[in-house]
Amino acid sequence: MKRLGFIIPILAVVLVPLLVGCSGTVDSPPGESIDSLIHSATAHFHAMPPRYDLAIRDYTKAIEIQPKSRAQHQEALTMRAYSYEWLDKRELATQDWDKLIDLLPIAGNYKSRGDNYLHLGYNERALKDFNKAVELTDDDDLWAGNAYLLRSHAYEALSQPDRAAADAAEACRLGVGGKWSSDWLAEKVGFKCAD
Repeated sequence: MKRLGFIIPILAVVLVPLLVGCSGTVDSPPGESIDSLIHSATAHFHAMPPRYDLAIRDYTKAIEIQPKSRAQHQEALTMRAYSYEWLDKRELATQDWDKLIDLLPIAGNYKSRGDNYLHLGYNERALKDFNKAVELTDDDDLWAGNAYLLRSHAYEALSQPDRAAADAAEACRLGVGGKWSSDWLAEKVGFKCAD
């Protein structure tokens, strides 16, 4: 997740003015409606500098008052998990991904939980989640290339360089790569995406 740090400033410049409006601030107290809580939490998440602690507070309130079957509940859980990740509270993030997988067992949720497991050093668990993410995707799916790339990281962590290289090649074929992952792959498993 930290590899994507350059995206936060871009999102902040675009989204925060839209979310808080010209007269609001990200520190204004949230109302008790689900919309205002998510609005406030999202503003904290995208603020410069980000206020993940406040985002977690507001997403938690939203989760507590919103029925689990509603999309807003899932949105709040997802964003709280990302906030925990940015604070390097991976165990708490993983608990939210567990809940999300129970509610919505999709590739992206398995990919995200697997990424947390990988950061925590639970490489077998990470591999299991990345396998599930790959199983739930096809080549046109947004998560397909990322699932293969992350699974290559898990294989590398489990000292399986041939499998890591095969998944890296598939990630490159699906258009995931870029300089940072290509350099990592070249260093770790001897594979480099074609330029």
